Amino acid sequence: MALNGVGMGIAGPGFVLALLIAYGLALINSMVFSELGTAYPRAGSIMIYISKAFGNRLGTAAALSYAAGLILACAAEATVIGKLVEHVVPGLHWWMWSFLVITLVMLINLGSVDLFGKIQLAFVILMLGSQLVFPLLAFSGVAFKKIDYSRFSPFLRTDWHGILSLVIIAYFLFAGFEMSCSLVEEAHNPSKNLPRAMIGATSTVILTTSLMGLAFVAYIPAQDLGKLEYPHMLMAQATLGNFGKYWWLAVSLAASSSAISAVFASVPRLFYGMAREGTLPHVLGYLHPRFRSPWLGIALCYGLTLVFGILYPGWVFLFSVAAFAWISTYVLVVAAALWLRVNDPQTVRPFRMPFFPVLPALGLIAMVLVLLFSGRQTLLAGGILFTGCLFYGFIAPCKRGNQTGAD
Repeated sequence: MALNGVGMGIAGPGFVLALLIAYGLALINSMVFSELGTAYPRAGSIMIYISKAFGNRLGTAAALSYAAGLILACAAEATVIGKLVEHVVPGLHWWMWSFLVITLVMLINLGSVDLFGKIQLAFVILMLGSQLVFPLLAFSGVAFKKIDYSRFSPFLRTDWHGILSLVIIAYFLFAGFEMSCSLVEEAHNPSKNLPRAMIGATSTVILTTSLMGLAFVAYIPAQDLGKLEYPHMLMAQATLGNFGKYWWLAVSLAASSSAISAVFASVPRLFYGMAREGTLPHVLGYLHPRFRSPWLGIALCYGLTLVFGILYPGWVFLFSVAAFAWISTYVLVVAAALWLRVNDPQTVRPFRMPFFPVLPALGLIAMVLVLLFSGRQTLLAGGILFTGCLFYGFIAPCKRGNQTGAD
């Protein structure tokens, strides 16, 4: 919600154009991950796909870059929710609220993946329902405060270079659908449910995000919108008064808990897969004997989230670097999908991406352009992060026979 407000504040309603470009990329990537996730259903997910195509060294680097991006995003999410709760319920400093949310989510994830799934489903229903109800109330004219349609002019408040530079922020609003690939070994009927979930998720997000963003523009002056950490709270108050404010406090807690929980569920299982492949310390491959959850990996994610979320509160920059790390990894994943379709045709693919190879090739080119337009600071920080992961990938131990991606 905060990043959506930043984009709408900079570009005005024209930020929808950046959202549509990001949606196109997310849709292509969801089909790529659907093919790879069902063809190679392993907890290591990204590392497995890239290792099979280009070798274990590059697979390790890409998986670490992806995991680092998720942890940075998780830390930024913790910062935002802490500041929001402090704004609505003053009394504790924002970092204490962040600590409480992160700790509660960590404890939930120590249980089984079924417990995580049930709680996550409840969060998602609350989030999506609210993101549909409030904008519809606002635009239907029954809200407490009437919409000022003059705020929608001009439609585009930046140039096309500005729109392209905002795509990396817009893409973050879609990122995360591929986390389910790390859970594929524990999922029910993944050959059907994995593609439905990922493609359905991206298509739902473009609807809810566009509606919410336009509602922000309708109620909040553009000069204020790009600086706010809680535009959805102001929109909720304009729609249903104080009741709306507290409703969206609950929604915000659910949204941040959901995002943080998804990271705590997927990254430790990615670490587990990497430890099983021998590229991370074997202790990260430990599973709790009862819950079958990777407790040590969860504890590592928890500690890193606390460090970055509380010691570095620059959440917009963290989100941008996280998106850069993800998209860098997606470039390699799409390249791996193209390579494996040609060079590993004997593997059964329950889901096959359509319009091959044109669609994934277009996605590949577009993602490289998004990285180049991401801004100097993001490009520098993201480049250093990926280079560091690449360095580790080439010095990390590898299982014999895996160096060229062989099983």
